[in-house]
Amino acid sequence: MSAGGPPPGGYGFGLIDPEKKPEKKKTEEAPAPAPRPVVDPYAPPKISPFGGSNYGPADVGARPKRWVGLPIIGIGILCIRVLLLCARTSTPSYSPSYNYQPSYDLPLPTPSVAIPKTPAVVAGPLAASREGTDVFWFEGPTLVRRDASKKVLRLAPPTGINARSLASTTPIVDSLVAGGNRACWIEDRSSVHCVEDTRTMASERLLFAGSAGLADLRVDEGAAYFVEETWKNSGTVYTISRVDFRTRTRTELVSGATAHHLVLDGANLYFVSGKVALDGKGDVAISRVAKTGGATKVIASLGQRTPESLSVQGNDLFFTAPGGVDDGYAMQLFRLAKTGGDVVKVNLGDEEVAGAFAVNDKSIYFVG
Repeated sequence: MSAGGPPPGGYGFGLIDPEKKPEKKKTEEAPAPAPRPVVDPYAPPKISPFGGSNYGPADVGARPKRWVGLPIIGIGILCIRVLLLCARTSTPSYSPSYNYQPSYDLPLPTPSVAIPKTPAVVAGPLAASREGTDVFWFEGPTLVRRDASKKVLRLAPPTGINARSLASTTPIVDSLVAGGNRACWIEDRSSVHCVEDTRTMASERLLFAGSAGLADLRVDEGAAYFVEETWKNSGTVYTISRVDFRTRTRTELVSGATAHHLVLDGANLYFVSGKVALDGKGDVAISRVAKTGGATKVIASLGQRTPESLSVQGNDLFFTAPGGVDDGYAMQLFRLAKTGGDVVKVNLGDEEVAGAFAVNDKSIYFVG
């Protein structure tokens, strides 16, 4: 054996070189991870065919793009500015507020509308007029009158009556029947009328009254047991609706100084039998119009104090003769003329008094 090397011919079978180190088995190394794909933030978004998502299968776990929400924020700010601009330029709705005045003894109230020098009806929720020492104004649909003694009279339409509101921009006929069992009135563009019963005013009582010289009040059928009142002033006709005669136990027909100025015309117009009183010196024309279209007209003179002053034939319009002219209800009418002057008190009745029906005003007085 030579030093420093194997013997010639090798070591032979089974012999181990003492200087040779055993070789280690090489193990398979794990493959290196694939490099993460670089996402270009400026590349166009990927559209998924299954939901329209901006992130496809290769972008799972990728961070959302921050620039996506910027357009949404801008659109929201633009919408808010548009809404603020619309709210600033829109016209606000007008809701009239009525100026309610006290009814007890206090200093004279000041209406919200200035009192004109020439009394007139003011279009709006409040109308005020001054005539002499009396003051008239409206509290909503309620007409208020206050005299020099600080006495206050309020006239308000009752519930259930379809009266036009004073808040109308073009009021023609405002407020019909007064509440409180006191009186009622009709207002037009030429004058304001307020009627007060000096003796009694039952809530079930209904009175139709007209002025001299004009066929200016006509009661027509609106429906069964209902009527519509038509007011004619200088050729202009205004219609009011409607009144239920079934709620009245007494109906009064008052004419003027000439014939045919008070006309009742209706089918199935119901009056309580024996509860109709006639009052006046003119004529009353009562027409019955059947539902089939036929008509019967009866003209009765009220200038006679006889039970036969009125005779009506018909099944739809029926009541008995009152047994004479009923003079049990004296009335006073407070007329506030547009032309000025003091408040005029006119007695309505059939008394033999000069000037009892000398009402030279182109107006109709409807009292209920």
